Amino acid sequence: MPLAQVRGVNINYKVLGDRGPWVALSPGGRRDISGIETQAKALADLGYRVVVFDRRNCGASDVVIDGKESEYEIWADDIHELLSQLGALPAFVGGSSSGCRTALLFALRHPQSVRGLLLWRVTGGRFACERLAEEYYGQFITAAKAGGMAAVCDMEHWKERIAARPENRNALMKLKPERFIEVMSHWREYFLKGADLPVIGASELELKSIKVPACIVPGNDNTHGRQTGENCFPSTMTSRSAPGKSGTKKPVRWPRCSAISSSAALHRNSARGAQSNCFFEAAIFRDKPQSSRRLSLSTALTAARACTKARSSESVLMR
Repeated sequence: MPLAQVRGVNINYKVLGDRGPWVALSPGGRRDISGIETQAKALADLGYRVVVFDRRNCGASDVVIDGKESEYEIWADDIHELLSQLGALPAFVGGSSSGCRTALLFALRHPQSVRGLLLWRVTGGRFACERLAEEYYGQFITAAKAGGMAAVCDMEHWKERIAARPENRNALMKLKPERFIEVMSHWREYFLKGADLPVIGASELELKSIKVPACIVPGNDNTHGRQTGENCFPSTMTSRSAPGKSGTKKPVRWPRCSAISSSAALHRNSARGAQSNCFFEAAIFRDKPQSSRRLSLSTALTAARACTKARSSESVLMR
């Protein structure tokens, strides 16, 4: 697979498909390209050009433990530069879990470069913040404190990075443990500060500023809870509640259908549900509960493209 020089870092990437709108997808966790390739291939077969890539510190890309910003902000800017080099902007951007966070930050940092968002397994809440902060950063800090960079290189994640790209061992061993710990601690703090946000990495005000179509597929576990996915959406935010007869607030009801089968269906239902005072002007659709991820993503892109053609900021929640 080709390597791109992105902001001084070698990024491993692949483009699937040779025609159609551009889509960039990121996997969850610190997984490599293989964690998203099946979905990317399915979308390419539907007529999209899909970019998948190993983020820095993942897969066969360079290991670079440095930067004043959060790792996710760095990743978002890397994606923007990669897509710019490929002539792929503006693009639909999406991903699962950590890839979802990266996509949200992409939209916030580069609003003119995103056509729509595909967000699945959205992450939020204190449990997720504390668990992932330890998984992504805390365990590596502990290893560096106990045994220096040699101990870090012996950990499974970094062993895999070295196997995929042998130069990464030198990059790690040249780092002073103190600097490694400093950067990892800074990145961990970003996670811990997100415990009370609607989703990790974005405040309510920031979510409200996003004006592009989005499709959200909530998760179904403690780290990727359904409520977190719905928190991206106006129907479940407190600002989208209306006074009831007793003076209490009740959720605003939005139109639903069993599935999105065409652009016309999206337009017909969203026209009935569109309202202005919300994070995303949206219609909520109910997909089949047992839908495969492939179906969800293809449906998501159909919806996002339809929203784009309608020049709206409508969004779709796949339940």
